[in-house]
Amino acid sequence: MGVYDECVDIRYPVKGQCCLSKIKLIPPAGRDYSFNRTEDIDDFGHSHAWKTILGWADYQDQVQRNILNLGICIPDACSALDLQTSLQSEFDEAFSPEQFKTVVRVDPIKCRVREDKYPYDTPYYM
Repeated sequence: MGVYDECVDIRYPVKGQCCLSKIKLIPPAGRDYSFNRTEDIDDFGHSHAWKTILGWADYQDQVQRNILNLGICIPDACSALDLQTSLQSEFDEAFSPEQFKTVVRVDPIKCRVREDKYPYDTPYYM
């Protein structure tokens, strides 16, 4: 993890590739992580951190806090699928004691190296 430019500027001993992953945390069925809205948005009653993360999931007008977009620097010899598989395995192991499920996605188009160029030039965008 780190800064995009630092990642793609790595040239030796490997070339850096920055990938954006999307990680969704899904709570176990039967557990209630919702909370009642009050005037004080910081008032979650007798809750804990999970309610802060998962409590907004049912409100379509709010940003879901259970989705994490994480930029990760990997060697360019690795594929998006390699990263997705590795992250999925680590998250499965980390969250299994809590019975949470994670869904990790790494779209290959969201993995970039320094030499990647957009197919369109400046006049196209203007």
